Amino acid sequence: MRIRQILPFLLVLFVAQVAWATHNRAGEIIYAHLGGSAPTYNFSIITYTQTNSPADRDSLILEVRFAGSTVALSELKMDRASIIPYGLNLGVQQNVYKYRFGTYTFPGPGTYILSMTDPNRIDGITNIPASVNIQFTLEDTIIIRDPQFFGYNSSPVLLENPIVFAPLYEPFTYNPAAYDPDGDSLSYELTVPLAGFGTQIGGYRFPNDPNYAAPPLPNNFTINTVTGDILWNVPSSLGIFNVAIIIRDYREGRLMGTIIRDMQIIVVPPNQSPPKLSNVFDTCVEAGTQLLWTMVGTDPDVGQTLTMSATGGPFYVDDSPATFTTTPSFSPVTGQFRWNTNCSHISPVTYTVVFKVADDYKNPNNQGNPYSDIKSWRIRLVAPPVQNLQAVAGTSDITLTWDNYVCAVADTFMGFTVWRKRGCDTTNLGPCFTGSLAAQGYQRIAGPMKDYTYVDNDVSKGVFYTYRIVTNFAKKVPGSPNFVYNQVAGLPSDPLCVVVNSDVPFITKVSVEATDAVNGQIRVEWVPPSPLVLDTLLTRAPYRVDLYRSTGFTQAPSPLFLQSFNYASYSAFTPDGLTDIGLNTVAGPFNYFIRLYATDGANQFYEVGSSSDASSIFLTTATGGNQIELSWEEDVPWLNYAYTILREQAGSPGQFDTIDRVESSPYIDSGLINGLEYCYVVYGTGSYFNPATPDSLINFSQYTCDIPMDTIPPCVPQLTVTNDCDILLAGSDPNDLRNRLRWTNPVTNCGENAFDRYRVYYAPVAGAPLELIAEIYNDRDTFYTHSGLASLAGCYVVTAVDSFGNESKPTNRVCVDNCPVYRLPNAFSPNGDGQNDRYTPFLPFYFVDRIDLKVFNRWGNLVFETTDPMINWDGTDLNTGRPLAEAVYFYTCEVYEIRVEGINRLSEPLSGYIHLFRGQGQ
Repeated sequence: MRIRQILPFLLVLFVAQVAWATHNRAGEIIYAHLGGSAPTYNFSIITYTQTNSPADRDSLILEVRFAGSTVALSELKMDRASIIPYGLNLGVQQNVYKYRFGTYTFPGPGTYILSMTDPNRIDGITNIPASVNIQFTLEDTIIIRDPQFFGYNSSPVLLENPIVFAPLYEPFTYNPAAYDPDGDSLSYELTVPLAGFGTQIGGYRFPNDPNYAAPPLPNNFTINTVTGDILWNVPSSLGIFNVAIIIRDYREGRLMGTIIRDMQIIVVPPNQSPPKLSNVFDTCVEAGTQLLWTMVGTDPDVGQTLTMSATGGPFYVDDSPATFTTTPSFSPVTGQFRWNTNCSHISPVTYTVVFKVADDYKNPNNQGNPYSDIKSWRIRLVAPPVQNLQAVAGTSDITLTWDNYVCAVADTFMGFTVWRKRGCDTTNLGPCFTGSLAAQGYQRIAGPMKDYTYVDNDVSKGVFYTYRIVTNFAKKVPGSPNFVYNQVAGLPSDPLCVVVNSDVPFITKVSVEATDAVNGQIRVEWVPPSPLVLDTLLTRAPYRVDLYRSTGFTQAPSPLFLQSFNYASYSAFTPDGLTDIGLNTVAGPFNYFIRLYATDGANQFYEVGSSSDASSIFLTTATGGNQIELSWEEDVPWLNYAYTILREQAGSPGQFDTIDRVESSPYIDSGLINGLEYCYVVYGTGSYFNPATPDSLINFSQYTCDIPMDTIPPCVPQLTVTNDCDILLAGSDPNDLRNRLRWTNPVTNCGENAFDRYRVYYAPVAGAPLELIAEIYNDRDTFYTHSGLASLAGCYVVTAVDSFGNESKPTNRVCVDNCPVYRLPNAFSPNGDGQNDRYTPFLPFYFVDRIDLKVFNRWGNLVFETTDPMINWDGTDLNTGRPLAEAVYFYTCEVYEIRVEGINRLSEPLSGYIHLFRGQGQ
C-alpha cells in the first residue's frame, strides 16, 4: 500500500534526482583557543556546497561583533584551505576556510558573536519557502569570562556528517557527535535556521509541522537536550529538510559559548529497507579499564554492502585514543571498538561514541540513496577509588592511611578528601556511584590534600565512625594555579568503620528534669567502660568517678567539681548518676564530664582518663503569625538521630501531646491561634552505635513557652502607574493633572488574612525622599488617583500593612514622567489690531520651566531675548526700544523641561525663522 501511494509523487519528489542549482546546504563555525594567557583564537568555517555551482567561493568573510552590536568589530577574510568530495551521489563537497593571518586576538573579556553570511541556499528545500533566494548564515557565540577564574574556551567539534538520508515512513535517528576538547557540559536544542545576521528564516517550518504529516502516522521530531540524539518518528513527506541545532557549552554552570549546525535531512522513497545496528547500552567504567564492544549491522536486502564507522570523543583524546576496526561486507557487518582508558581520560562529562552503518543501495539507473542507522553510546569514565584504607585508633584520635594512588600522576589530580559519618555504615554504593556522600549522611572533614595519611583528632570516645576517601580531579586554569574548573570526584573508597574505645565511663544522659530560674534540675547518668577495654589487672580497683559541670554547651577551662563516686570493685561499678539541682535551666544549657581514677600499688588514686563531655538540649522559640518556630541545640558525643516534639495541653498543666517526630532542628508548629500561649518540650533519641553502651538514649530539653504573634509582613504588592499625557497631547484641559495607581491585592495573591491598610508614598522627583500621601483601608481598593498636580512627574511606592502593624517592603519604585510640549509659531503681526500682536508659543504648552530664546536679524545682530516661556515679544528691538521693520528673523531657543529627574535641557535646541508682519495696523 505504501509503494502504491508514493508512485504518483516520484517524478516530482525523488530527491536524489533533483537539479540543485546553488549552493549552500549545511555547515558550522568552529573556534579554538590556542592556549596561554591571551584571548587568541583560530577559526574554521565549514560549509557543504554543490560541487559545480557557479557560486563556488574561494573565500568567505567572518564578522566579529560585540553581542548586541550591529556593527562589525572585525571582518576576517577566510581563505579556503581544503575541498573534500562528500560522496553520497549528490555532487557535494566539504569546504574548510581558515583565517588568512592565522590567529585572531579579542580585545578582552566580553561576549562576542561570530557570523558568516553567503548567498544562497540550494533550491527546493521543503521547509524553507523559496530557499534558493534565502541567504545561508551561521552564527556562534564566544563568551570570554575572567580568565583567571574560568580560563578560555574552545567550541565543541562536530564529528558526524551533516547531510543524511532518511527513508519515508521509517524511524530516523541522528547525532552530531559533538566532542568538547575542554571537557565542558553540552546541551542541545533545535532552532530556526538563519537568513542573515540575527535574522531567522521567515516562514520556516520544523519537520514535525502538520503540513508534513500523513495521519494516522505520527510525525514527531525531537532532540534529547543532554545527549543530542535526534529522533524523527516518522518522516511522512518526501523532500529536503534543513534543521538547525544550537549547542550550548557550559563550564561550572556558566555558559561559555554556543555554536549552530545547519544540516539537511533528505527524505527519500522507501525503495529498500534501511540497515540496522545492534543495541548498545550506556556504560560506566573505571579509568584504567580496557573497554571492548562489538557492534553488528544487518540489512534484510540481499546484495547490499554495509559499511560501519564510529566517531566521538574517545577517538580524539590526546593519550591512548580509541580504535574501531571494521571491514565493509554483506550483511552482517561487524566492528570492534577498543579503548584502553587511563587516568588522563577522567572527566565530569560523559563521552559519546556514535556508531553508524550505511548501505550502498543502487536503483536500476545506477543511482542511489544510501540509508543508514545511527546509535549513540554514552560512556561514563570515573576515577578509581583508593585502596586499602586502614585506621589506627588512639586514645583520643584516629589515624587513617591508604595505598599510593594509581591516578595521582594525572595532571588533573587535585588530591584526596576525607569523609566521615557517625555510626558504622557498610552500604555498598555500587560500581559507578556519582551521587553525593553528603546525601548519605557523610561530612567532609579534610582536603583536598595529597598526603596518604590523615589524623582525625575531633573524635569522641566510644563513638563508631565510618570513613571514606574520595579522589578529586579538575582542570587547572593556565597561569592561575589556584583556580580550577570542570571538577569531578572519583569513586569513594570502601567504608571503614572505627571506634576509639573508651577505658573511662560513657555519659549516657544529660536530661532536664525541672525547668526553673533557681531550682532547675538536670539528671546526669553514665555507664562503666567495657571490661574488654578496661584491663582490671592493670587498672585496679577501687575506682573513683568525679563529676564536673560547666555552664553552656562546651566544657569550660575551669569546670566546677560536683561530687565523687566510689566503687570498691569493677563489679560494683554499675550504671550510676546524679540529679544536679539548684540550676537556672531557663537561661541556658549545662555541660558535664567525668574523670575516672584507679588505684596504684601504694593504694593511691591516679587519673585514668576523662570521658567526652555532653550538654543538655536547649530549646528556643521564635514567633510568627499563627506559628511558633522551635530550634534546639546540644553538644553530645552520641548521635541524636530523632527528636520528639511535645506540646502541653491547653488548660492541663503537665499533660503533653506528641505533635511530631523529626530528624533535626528547626521545627515550625503552625495553625496556632495568635495571642494564646503554647508550651513545649523536646527530647532527643540517640545512640553511640557501640555495643558497650545502651541504645536509645533519651534526653529532654527544658520546658519553654511562647505566644504566636504575627511578625511577618504582608507580601509586596505589584504597582503600575499611568498618567494623563495622552489626554494632554490631545489638547484637553490641563488644569486637573492626575496620576493613576493600581496594584495587586496581597490578600488574594498571597493569602494574607490580617489586612489593615495600604500606604501610598510619593516623591516629586527621582531620588527625593518619599512622603506618605494616602492610606486606604479596604483591601479591594487597589487603586489611587493622585490629582491636583502641577506636574505629572513623580515616583510612587505602595506598601501593605497587616493588623499587627507589620508593613510590607515597598513595591518597586515606579516613576512616571511629564510629556513636555513646547512649539513656536513662524509668524506674528504686532500692528495693534488686537490679533496676533505678540509672539507667544502655541498654547497650551506643558511642563516647561524656562527657556533661553534669542532672536537675530539678517545681519546676525541680537534683537530680542527672554527666559519666560510665554515670550510675549511685541516686535520691538531690545537695543533701541523701537518697532522692528517687517522682515524675517532667525531664532534659537533652549528649552528647559520639568522631568522626573529634575529640570533637564532639551537635547536639541529649537531653531527656525519668524516672519514679522506689520500690515495696516502699523
